[in-house]
Amino acid sequence: MGFNSYLLFITASLLLYFFIGWAIHKYSKKLAWVDFFWSSAFTLIALLTLTNQNFDLPLIYSSAGLYLLWSLRLSIYLFKRILIHSEDGRYISLKENWNKYYNIKSGLFFLFQAILVLILSIPMYLQFKFGQAESHYYQYLSVVIFLVGVIGGSISDFQLSQFKMNAPKGSICNIGLWKYSRHPNYFFEIITWFGLSLSSFHLDYGYLSLIPAVLMFIFIRYLTGVPPSEAQAIKSRGDRYREYQSQTNILLPLPRKGSK
Repeated sequence: MGFNSYLLFITASLLLYFFIGWAIHKYSKKLAWVDFFWSSAFTLIALLTLTNQNFDLPLIYSSAGLYLLWSLRLSIYLFKRILIHSEDGRYISLKENWNKYYNIKSGLFFLFQAILVLILSIPMYLQFKFGQAESHYYQYLSVVIFLVGVIGGSISDFQLSQFKMNAPKGSICNIGLWKYSRHPNYFFEIITWFGLSLSSFHLDYGYLSLIPAVLMFIFIRYLTGVPPSEAQAIKSRGDRYREYQSQTNILLPLPRKGSK
């Protein structure tokens, strides 16, 4: 398959995939399904890349392989969470704001996710176009950074889930990594994306592979990650969360302020 045909096929597949996601969310009345379809869409692209490209590298050293591992871990976690838990507070607010224009705005929301996935998959396009059979030291480094991000993120998610199971409703998670960062899951997600991006940095036009990492940092830190999570926490926990904010760093796990 030529590169242009490959991109066209991926674009068409993503549009169909997110339309299915939109239909499922309408049937289930859970907008949180957009998270699952966003994360699992990278599995789709990774498989299309791997099955249409001949390469001799071990799976872990290819950008598509790293994307596949990341996507499967997050997709499985989100799938279970969406089935078990009620609608996310962030999406309840969106539903209320969209009101009578809900169908149009939710459709555009899913379409935006498809476009975002296309952009964030740049390292896989570079691999398809310029991939090499020989490994490069950037790929070894990318694997190390990727694994740090995935392991740290998994520990963060586990600690949060264990806390929610045992603590009273409305409590603030301040155990483990959450004692040193208000959002350790987001911090390690950013680390993971830098690992993903670096996997194609050695190829022609490799600087473009950093676009996903930079975009994800901006989205997580300033747009769709930290700000709405903090706003929801303050809304539900009030001064208790403000005190937690004053003592705990926002992303990078560091000793608590005022601790000796």
